[in-house]
Amino acid sequence: MEFKGMLSILCTITTIGLFLSGSRVCQKILRQGNTQNVSIMPFLSTFINCTMWLKYGILKPDGLLMLVNATGATLAGIYLVIYYLYAQDKDRVHKSLLYGGFILYSVLVYVKFYHEDNHVALSSLGQIGICATVVMFGSPLATVAQVCRTKSTESVPFAMSLATFLTALEWLVYGRIVGDFYIEFPNFLGSVLGLIQLLLFVWYPSTPSHVKGSTGPTSTV
Repeated sequence: MEFKGMLSILCTITTIGLFLSGSRVCQKILRQGNTQNVSIMPFLSTFINCTMWLKYGILKPDGLLMLVNATGATLAGIYLVIYYLYAQDKDRVHKSLLYGGFILYSVLVYVKFYHEDNHVALSSLGQIGICATVVMFGSPLATVAQVCRTKSTESVPFAMSLATFLTALEWLVYGRIVGDFYIEFPNFLGSVLGLIQLLLFVWYPSTPSHVKGSTGPTSTV
């Protein structure tokens, strides 16, 4: 099997594996019977992002993009349904879904009706997809800031950080092979950010440095 084919299989497995990590959050919701301390934004942003890249894969066309993002959008849709069913503040959920739906609908309508040329439509959707992916980097950036502030990686799962880095790196290589800047660029940023997160485990211990050697009680804020 050629390298591109092997890489496509690897990208499919690792990316869908990351999407499945949302099931652990849903298990928490089902276990506690509510959505307390669980945000809808990761599910909603994943659904919007995957739907945009699914459309991009259809226009390109690219079977790998279609498969992975169709799976991601479906799983995120299921997570959203579970979140909605167990949410106490339905009005707040309605607003989030309305805003997210408006953004997604606007993008799809814009690409469908305002660009007759398929190449121009693909380019516009690629640029929007880059912006959407960069926005999703807000969560990892917040994690980096928190670790630097507390000087501890205790709240950061190493396995997830490693998986995210490897997945972004795989898509970076894939984008390079197929010569697609819109796949390559956001995953380059994702790889750099993922590497920074991994380096945090080297720079900082798993517990705050001032706790080490302390025999008294500690408090978390």
